[in-house]
Amino acid sequence: MVAYRSATAGLASLVMYDVTTLHFEAKDEDKLRKVGMSKERRVDPQIQVGLLVDPAGFPLELHMFEGSKAETTTIIPVLQAFQARHGITDLVVVADAGMLSANNLNAIEDAGFKFIVGSRLTKAPYDLQEHFDTKGNRFTNGQVLESTRVMGTGKNARERRIVYQWSAKPFARDNRNINLMERNALAVAEGKSPMKKVRFLKVSGAEKELDEKVIERARMLAGLKGYVTNMLVDSVSATLVISANQALQD
Repeated sequence: MVAYRSATAGLASLVMYDVTTLHFEAKDEDKLRKVGMSKERRVDPQIQVGLLVDPAGFPLELHMFEGSKAETTTIIPVLQAFQARHGITDLVVVADAGMLSANNLNAIEDAGFKFIVGSRLTKAPYDLQEHFDTKGNRFTNGQVLESTRVMGTGKNARERRIVYQWSAKPFARDNRNINLMERNALAVAEGKSPMKKVRFLKVSGAEKELDEKVIERARMLAGLKGYVTNMLVDSVSATLVISANQALQD
């Protein structure tokens, strides 16, 4: 297992968590196989499989859950079982944006774990408002920006550290995808393609046109990737936060 020394927390073990579903071509449900939210949009009974791996991809813990169980509620039982089995006191879990909700992050933190979770880019214009106000969408390759965001409401509200990085390679890929989606939307708007649900298409009654504001926003965020963590700046660098989450994508 890859581990690193934290300035304030001693030795921390870094693990990656993800969930998938397995469906069964069965007519009836049972105690484990139940109809639930399917990533493949199926209506067959399924099970949830939670997998914990090290940064090299080596499996550490595998759990099965009822198919109807919410994906976000599977992570803590898996972490606690792994922690108890190996006597680890300082565990950092890395997960994708599917785990990103204020209540879920609070629950992970309250259970005693650190986390690094992918952040959805819809919040970037607010997190990085100062940058966009002063520099527009101009970034340098590898540029890292930090911000904070209050997540949750009322008693559940907690301030979270947000780390962003802009990279040229994802920027080029994002723009290629934006150009393709813009062409598809334009073809529908001009009647050259049949009516269908496509991104960047604005429909008002019988009128169809490109949604220029949404396109502009997408181009503004191209190349950015965000991460949410409960580890403080003086304990873990932004570079480590980024590299830990990137290991989940490899």
